[in-house]
Amino acid sequence: MVRTWDVEPIPLDELVASAVARINMEAGELRARRITVTVGQEGTYIAKQAEADRYFAGDPGSYPYLDAEAAAVGSTRAEMAELVRATAEGWTALNAAIEGARRGALVAVERAAAAGDAVGVAGVFPVAWPPA
Repeated sequence: MVRTWDVEPIPLDELVASAVARINMEAGELRARRITVTVGQEGTYIAKQAEADRYFAGDPGSYPYLDAEAAAVGSTRAEMAELVRATAEGWTALNAAIEGARRGALVAVERAAAAGDAVGVAGVFPVAWPPA
């Protein structure tokens, strides 16, 4: 006995939209493992890095973020600037690897979609994410 099912295939545009959403979601989840994801935090990270950069350039200006954090943890401005710099360098390397994998996966989806290749769209997964 042969059994068959009458199944309607998923339209390619829906498959592509789902793949793009999944890729972006996975990239976001990887990033969230290493950074604080909350309103305003990204701007705070940027401001702290700018302060650290100014500190190492010898700028005599004020350093509200570095000073507040140093006071809160019992550290010095110099130690906080070094920590911010090291953290930013480590994050940049990881985030660049995540972004490279994300863009590569999106381009693979775009190319498969342009060829009308639904199997190729699905074949992008699992994405080769860097360890986070």
